Amino acid sequence: EFLDYLARKPPEVVLIYQAGHGMQVHNDVYLIPASAACSDAHALKQTCLSHLDVFEWLWQFVDTPAKDLRTKVHFMQILDICRDRVAQDTSVLDPDASAAPELWSICFSTSHGSVAADGDSNSHSPMAQALLDPAEGIFAPGVSLRQGIENACQHIRQTISQRPLMCGLENLPHNFCLNSLVMDNNGLLAGSTGFKRGTRPHDLDLSEPEMFQGTP
Repeated sequence: EFLDYLARKPPEVVLIYQAGHGMQVHNDVYLIPASAACSDAHALKQTCLSHLDVFEWLWQFVDTPAKDLRTKVHFMQILDICRDRVAQDTSVLDPDASAAPELWSICFSTSHGSVAADGDSNSHSPMAQALLDPAEGIFAPGVSLRQGIENACQHIRQTISQRPLMCGLENLPHNFCLNSLVMDNNGLLAGSTGFKRGTRPHDLDLSEPEMFQGTP
């Protein structure tokens, strides 16, 4: 249903954030739900999605229909998950060009073979905290999505023993903001809220109610 919605009204950027259990096997980094069977690679493929599966779904159900509408969509995955139990030491994580969106980026909160830190009890992970930083994170006023991700990764490298990996981030639109408000000289918010610098509230299509507010 969500993919159908995106196909009908393709946005400029689709951002997917996943935090939780994960495991890397060869070139696939799997997103593992609590009930998944993960005793071997075959079981993982039967019960879990990999980051490559997600890109293939986005290509098939969103990117291809969007091209028919002459719309280019950028797909960004942020995976704040473990990548331990590597069956093969490799850094080749790019999706197959024949089954992937034209414009894609991905950010892993840790390097291959490593565990992603959970953070303190009842708190966000270090990566999530960095992404949500009110001054430099992805929702900070006037900070582009690309810059917010780069800021978060730099913070992680400087503060804990994780080494985030970013692929294709240079393809993200430079001026795409999740919060386009900026501070004026008096420290007050000025401008307008939107998805790109200069977007005004009445430019946004709010004709349909927000979807998927429940627990995924």
